[in-house]
Amino acid sequence: MKINTLFITTLASVLLSSSCNQSSNMSQTEVQSDTINQVNDNTLDTTALVNKIDIEEFKKLGYQIFEDDNFVIKTNHSFSLDNSFEGDGSTFPYKIYAAYKNKGDFENGIMFKIKIDNIEADYKNIERKDYSKNTKSFMDNYKKNLTDYNIDYSNSTVDKEEAILYQMNQQEPNTGNTIRQTAAFFVHERKSYYLQITSSKDQEKELKMILNNIKFIR
Repeated sequence: MKINTLFITTLASVLLSSSCNQSSNMSQTEVQSDTINQVNDNTLDTTALVNKIDIEEFKKLGYQIFEDDNFVIKTNHSFSLDNSFEGDGSTFPYKIYAAYKNKGDFENGIMFKIKIDNIEADYKNIERKDYSKNTKSFMDNYKKNLTDYNIDYSNSTVDKEEAILYQMNQQEPNTGNTIRQTAAFFVHERKSYYLQITSSKDQEKELKMILNNIKFIR
């Protein structure tokens, strides 16, 4: 399936960048101030890498291993590093993993993409105990930005981390065909994850199935 994903990918990068900027501004005043409420760090108690034996167990169970990016995924689609996505407006170092089904077939083709941004800079000068507060602010701002773009979203989780799910339609200028983007956004250990499925059909069920089979390994 040949799809021009520049607009939808660029929009995702804009949402990410503006959310980080807003989160950083808030963190300088909120995180450094005294507060009565204690930060809940339940989702951050994963500092140690899993044992190599656990990695081997994930492999035996059919998971694809992305150890450098802190996650494993079990799906029928084989993801690999894809450097063809450029010029999307990202302001952070990033990687993109992609997979395709029926590539070149508009009617039945599906493109799967996982974009991972290293957003460590947004946590600069913030103590680890305050990471979760900064992440929450970041996610709240992402939701606000979606609302500003009149994009509906729903809340979910990925391996206990908060996730934002949303959909957008784009009309191809040359063919007039409608492309549907189903996406999820979440943050873990100072990295943001943007999972996108692009197809001519609704892929919400497929998205949720993939999300249910993502595990963080540190």
